[in-house]
Amino acid sequence: MASKGPRPKLDHETRPKRHKALEAANNHDGQKLIGIICYQDFESERKWKLAQAKKVALKASKGMLDQATRGEEKKIKEEEQAVFLKKVALNISKDVKKDSG
Repeated sequence: MASKGPRPKLDHETRPKRHKALEAANNHDGQKLIGIICYQDFESERKWKLAQAKKVALKASKGMLDQATRGEEKKIKEEEQAVFLKKVALNISKDVKKDSG
């Protein structure tokens, strides 16, 4: 039997190579998909963290403003109360003058 060139490969001989090639392509696609999902997770986590940081910063600045204005508000309330007490005292003195006069 003389050789007439390379013999044709049987179907079962080429299947594993094709299967490995497809498996590698599928694995690469899977890695891409995992990468996309992870990126989306990181992006959403980053947005969440930024939102939380903004909330904390607003609360902190509001607290600092409250502390700064507390003293001023206290003074204003004391002045208002003093004015109110003066008005009450004036009314009482007027009533006393009417009754005694």
